[in-house]
Amino acid sequence: MGNHRNRKLRDGIFNGVFIFYLAFLLENILFKYVQPWQLFQHGRYFSRSLNLVPFRQIMSSSGIDDLNIYGNIILFLPLGIYLMFFMKRRKAVKSLLAVFGISLFFEAFQYAAAIGATDIDDIILNCAGGLFGVMCYKVLLFVCMGKEEKAKTAVAGTAAVVGMITAVLIGLLIAFN
Repeated sequence: MGNHRNRKLRDGIFNGVFIFYLAFLLENILFKYVQPWQLFQHGRYFSRSLNLVPFRQIMSSSGIDDLNIYGNIILFLPLGIYLMFFMKRRKAVKSLLAVFGISLFFEAFQYAAAIGATDIDDIILNCAGGLFGVMCYKVLLFVCMGKEEKAKTAVAGTAAVVGMITAVLIGLLIAFN
């Protein structure tokens, strides 16, 4: 009975943090400058740019230590991990294609809604983050001797701690801005 309850708690934390992560992703990519309810308001912020030349933005940025580079990678790393758990056959290629599709959707939406810069570099970096996430999943599964339940428990615990820290930091940013 207790084992079943622990598994339900772990799955609740795992899924809850994933939902929080998705909301965080949407807020930081699609709704960084405009809130969803403002998309159709007259006089709202409009910005549309398009870069289809790979690595142009990366090379013209302030260098390899640019927050945009690491931010795009870090933002999509958890997606690679989560997708490996959610995919039925745990195929890395399927997870990476899903990361690519989600990233492409975000960039296309930004362009269509005129809410930011559409950049091929973002897609490349997002996919790199997804790839690192898939690799983290594989390493974690190896460390857990192939036991996915143990790996899921480790991810749920880590995600809960990181999620709480992130929620507190976001709360502080909102409170002091």
